[in-house]
Amino acid sequence: MPDRPDDVPPDVAPPVPGRRRGRAVLAACLALLAAVTWSVTAHPWGWLYGLGVHPYPASSSTPWTYQLLSGFVPALTVVSLVTLLAGAWRHLSCHVDGCPRIARYPVAGGRFKVCRAHHPEDEVRSRSISHRHILAAHRAHLERPS
Repeated sequence: MPDRPDDVPPDVAPPVPGRRRGRAVLAACLALLAAVTWSVTAHPWGWLYGLGVHPYPASSSTPWTYQLLSGFVPALTVVSLVTLLAGAWRHLSCHVDGCPRIARYPVAGGRFKVCRAHHPEDEVRSRSISHRHILAAHRAHLERPS
């Protein structure tokens, strides 16, 4: 376990996800279970019908995978893209709760990323990072034991 920075009091614990996230996950799992149960029991073709595999007459030129490739697979693609965007937003946004700004500055040894408004140094918050500030930060980084 990495050492805690010296400026963080020992009684400060990292944030713990609240009960809302747990309830949302539980609700999603129950919805998925209900959908699978319906798919298996509600139709004679069972779970294949729920995935979009339909029995077409032999005289039809429609393949048996038509509904699967035009319904379930594109829907799964859309869900994957939305999840990707949500994860990217979470990764790139400021780690302060409720702040929608893009996080550009690592703080606390890189444990957190914050935006300019939440940076602990006054020079960064003042919107004017001088060359002197960059050189001082670089020297401090070089002098730090690795």
